[in-house]
Amino acid sequence: MNFKPVIFSADEIAAINAGRKTMFRTVVKPQPPTGATFIDLSDDMSIITIDRNGEERDKSVKGLYATFEYDGFPEYPVFKSPYQVGDILWVKETFGAIQFGNGKTVPFEKQYWYKADEAKNNPDEKWGSPLFMPREAARLFLRVTGVKVERLQDISHDDALSEGINTDLVYADKGTGYPTAKMVFAAQWNAKYAKRGHGWDKNDWVYAHTFERIEKPEGWPCADNEAIT
Repeated sequence: MNFKPVIFSADEIAAINAGRKTMFRTVVKPQPPTGATFIDLSDDMSIITIDRNGEERDKSVKGLYATFEYDGFPEYPVFKSPYQVGDILWVKETFGAIQFGNGKTVPFEKQYWYKADEAKNNPDEKWGSPLFMPREAARLFLRVTGVKVERLQDISHDDALSEGINTDLVYADKGTGYPTAKMVFAAQWNAKYAKRGHGWDKNDWVYAHTFERIEKPEGWPCADNEAIT
């Protein structure tokens, strides 16, 4: 059982809590060369490496790998997914914290609160970056149930809904917003990734991860990749 961190925004966490978000996508890094064709996803692959003497050797690699056909090579290049089926994800989110006690007569104790809960009630709160949220503050846990590889723009209508989009932005008879769920997803993707060089128009290869929410594992917190029994 592997434990891995994942960062979600306050809006994404609200969508998870509402049961609307059960998928997320991550960019394949590095991107396969132009013209590459996706072949398959493989667990714990065996690859060929070149040792210091220039000799080929088989090497077993752990994880979930996407293989592409390119320039006549049926399994080149190979890219590792950040998450695979069965991984337990602990969600890092924008948070606040305060510490009580003096460590002597009164033991130290920390209290945490979260932007996803309190943003509307406390608009002037100074929040901590999710990058620095300690694992002991984690309150949301997910289990990866599926992984697939596709082009970003190949997302289906159902998958766009499963990404937890704001459905109020989809046309009905409101006169404003976007005509399809897919276009709402594209706008929300751009808000998060365009400035990082992975906008919708680039149509990158992505991993699409499906997940289910689970209870906090007994014995948490523990180190990543550490089994809890």
